[in-house]
Amino acid sequence: MSYWRSTTVKWDSLCPRSSLWQRFGREPSDDWAGYGVGRQVHAAIEAKLRCLPVEAPSSLTVVELRDYVELVENAETMGLLDLDHQSVELTLRSPLDGEERHWLTLKPSEGTHYSITPDAFRVEDNVAYVDDWKTQQGLNADASLDDNVQAVTYGAAVAELTGVERVVFTFWNLRFKVGQQIDKPAGWFIAKAEKLWAAMVERDKVPVADIEADFRPGEHCGRCPFRTDCLSELVDDALAGTETDDRELYRRWHALRELASMAKRDVTARVRARTSVLELEDGTQLGTQRIPTRAWSRKNADVAVRGHLWQAIAARALTEGADFSEVFEPKRPKSGGLMTWLASLPEGARDIADKNLNHGDRQTLIKLPKEK
Repeated sequence: MSYWRSTTVKWDSLCPRSSLWQRFGREPSDDWAGYGVGRQVHAAIEAKLRCLPVEAPSSLTVVELRDYVELVENAETMGLLDLDHQSVELTLRSPLDGEERHWLTLKPSEGTHYSITPDAFRVEDNVAYVDDWKTQQGLNADASLDDNVQAVTYGAAVAELTGVERVVFTFWNLRFKVGQQIDKPAGWFIAKAEKLWAAMVERDKVPVADIEADFRPGEHCGRCPFRTDCLSELVDDALAGTETDDRELYRRWHALRELASMAKRDVTARVRARTSVLELEDGTQLGTQRIPTRAWSRKNADVAVRGHLWQAIAARALTEGADFSEVFEPKRPKSGGLMTWLASLPEGARDIADKNLNHGDRQTLIKLPKEK
């Protein structure tokens, strides 16, 4: 059986394989820490609405705990805890491929299902008010709200469940303390959701093997709940040299490139946190350091002036026994750059060049042997 949610609809565009594994209940191999504060804030607001005690989460860091406290306080100052919510964190589920939808159907059954978990909703004067708390750093574009999968399907589900004539769906952003709202007739929500639900039923008719083979690596791999399992399979296939068609080979290369990017980000973060420099066997040094830099001053930008300078450097270098190839104007990147060229000059010629250069330095986290 397939259980769709607004998040799995989004993931179906990002990476169909991940969406498939999520809606068929595969055990996740990873939990992205970026969602930690949001989960705890939702739990705290739910507890407060139910008049239950709220315990400070022990899993958050100092900075995360600061954000958590601020967001919960924002919910209070916005008056969200004063509303008479009739249902809080209620999971609604209904089959989509039957003759009629029955929201609150929670028993396992075959087919395509859709689940929603509204943070809270209430009914007043034949109007359903559906609220969803957001803790993200950005706001949804107002123009995109009418096509927001979560807003449309949540509004439609509550409308069918309650039989109201109108639905007001609101995203409450607790960071910016603003609400973004859709206020439409119930039929508007249901009509738009019907098209989405029909597409989910058709999507589930595609063979599982075909969808599982359709993985789309990218930045989202870092927050995918299956990234370890998925990427480890790709690495194993790559090391085994498994033959495959061009499309699969391209996807594998793209996935491995993303894996390399993730590893680079990890190395950068780790090296940046070091309090001492680590030198490897080949001379590479890991750790924050300042290395000298040189650049030609602007007075030497003129071609004629630069030409006279080359002649002076070359003449002095040749009198010191240098080869002509060593004093030729440096051509990047094959020559190794300006610093490598300077190091190859005899002392007298190097002094002439050095007087016409701007001296500086830059910070580096990884110093390769050639940069010493």
